Amino acid sequence: MSDGLSSYLSVAGILYLYPRLHWLWQPVNPLWAELWSLSCGAVTAQVVTYPLAVYYFHQFPTYFLLVNPLVLGLSSLGLIVGMLYLLLSFVPVLNDFLLYCLKLSFGLLNQLVFRTETWPGARWNRLIVTDLQLVLLYGILTLLLLLFANRRKIYLWPCIALAFVFASTKLYAYQQQRKQHWLVVHHLKKHTAVSFIQGRRLHLLADSLLYTDRRMQELHLEQFWTAQGIHQTHHTLVQTLTPFGQALCWQGKRVLLIRHPLPRRTILHSQQIIDLLLISNNALRYPPDWLSEFPVRQIVLDVTNSRSVAERWRTFCTDRNITCYDVRTRGAFVASW
Repeated sequence: MSDGLSSYLSVAGILYLYPRLHWLWQPVNPLWAELWSLSCGAVTAQVVTYPLAVYYFHQFPTYFLLVNPLVLGLSSLGLIVGMLYLLLSFVPVLNDFLLYCLKLSFGLLNQLVFRTETWPGARWNRLIVTDLQLVLLYGILTLLLLLFANRRKIYLWPCIALAFVFASTKLYAYQQQRKQHWLVVHHLKKHTAVSFIQGRRLHLLADSLLYTDRRMQELHLEQFWTAQGIHQTHHTLVQTLTPFGQALCWQGKRVLLIRHPLPRRTILHSQQIIDLLLISNNALRYPPDWLSEFPVRQIVLDVTNSRSVAERWRTFCTDRNITCYDVRTRGAFVASW
C-alpha cells in the first residue's frame, strides 16, 4: 500500500510542481539543462513523498539531491537498453553488446546506491511521524505549494498554524519520551534480546550473535526503538556476571537472567526479592525444587526455550501461583518500571 501511494504521490508532485520549479531556471547549455531537469524531477518527487517515507520507513536520505539525478539517469538508460535488447535479441553480436550495456548500467546503479549508504550522515535514522503528524505535514505541504503557486498570503497563516500544532505534538511526544522507563523482553526467534529503556536512552542486553548482527537489529528491533524515540544506544549495563548468566539492578528492580544450565545440585539463594527472573536457552529444563522458596515476583520465558520446556514451566507456576509469562505464546514482555 505504501509503495503504491508513494508512486501516485510522486507522479502528482511531478505533474503539479515540476513545471513551476523547472521554469525558475532555463540554462542554455544542453548538459546543464538535462541535469536541471533531472534535479527538478528528483526534488519534486522527494518533496511530496517525504512525509510518507518517514512515516513508514523512519529514515530520510540526506544526499538525495546529489544521487537521485544519477539514479534517474542510470535507471532510464537501463530501461531503454532493456527495451532494445528485447526487440533485437535475435540479432547476433548486437544482443550480446546490449546485454553487456544492460548489466553495466544496472551494476553502476547498484554500486552508486550501496556506496552512498556508506557516506557519513547518509541517512537520518529513527525519525518518527504519528498519524496526526502525517496529516499535519501534508496539510503544511499543500498550503506551501498553494502559496508557491499563487503568491497569496491567505495560505500563509493556516500554514503557520498547522506548523505550530505540528511542533507542539513533537514537543509533547519528546517530553513523554524523556519520562519513560521500559523493560522489554523481545519476541525474537533464536535470540535473547532485552531492551532497558530510560528516557531516550537504550541499554540492550542480548546474546553475542545479536550484538554483532546489525542487520538483525534493524529488521526486528529498530522500528520499536524508533517508536520510543530512542536517541542513544548502549550495549553495556552495570551487571554481575555469574556462571549461569547475569544479575543486575535497574531502576531499583532486581533482574536475574539464567541462560546457562546450572551445575547439578545447585541451589540459588537470595535475601532480597528478585523482581524478574528471565530464563533462556533451556537453561532450566525442569523447574527446580528450590524455586518454591526463592523470592521471585515474575518469571519470563523467552523464545529460545523449547515449547515443551515452556509448557512445563507454565504448569509449574500455575500450580504454585507464581506469575509466569511465556514470550513465545503471548508476544513481547513489557514492563513499565
